[in-house]
Amino acid sequence: MIHPKIEALVASKMLDFMIPADNVANVIDQHTLSTGLLILTQSNYTMIPVLSAESKLMGVISMSMIIKAVMTVDAIEMERLDELKVRDVMLSQPVRVQSNCHLADVLNYLIDQNFVCVVDGDNRFLGIITRKNVMQRLTHLLHLTSNPGEVARLIKLFETAEAVV
Repeated sequence: MIHPKIEALVASKMLDFMIPADNVANVIDQHTLSTGLLILTQSNYTMIPVLSAESKLMGVISMSMIIKAVMTVDAIEMERLDELKVRDVMLSQPVRVQSNCHLADVLNYLIDQNFVCVVDGDNRFLGIITRKNVMQRLTHLLHLTSNPGEVARLIKLFETAEAVV
């Protein structure tokens, strides 16, 4: 657990890190793999969220998942791109957190994931928290320490923290 004062210093709420759903490339679970491939290619992301028509998080899909779905031992069956749906290939249990989650949970997930999906209580997709955004915030925080007053405040905060960071 991260001390609440340290967590507040890094981010007053997890939504500070979140890229809103409107700014995140995604695909609908009913789309074909060709649509998924097109969106992945245009977005320059390696993995994107898969949503239902009602904006609920259904899974995530990556370029490698699509390629594996159309490959056989002997060939790449390109026609399968128009036959298979995204829902047939996606990872259906992606890492997700609620908007009121703790920083420690997000950090633990981001050790192995490039991003974490954020959902509300009804599993509606709100956005993503990326490893990059968290690292940028932490880097910014560490650079604040060039101010001697901030250094003293941070040292005192860390010295009084009861939890291990």
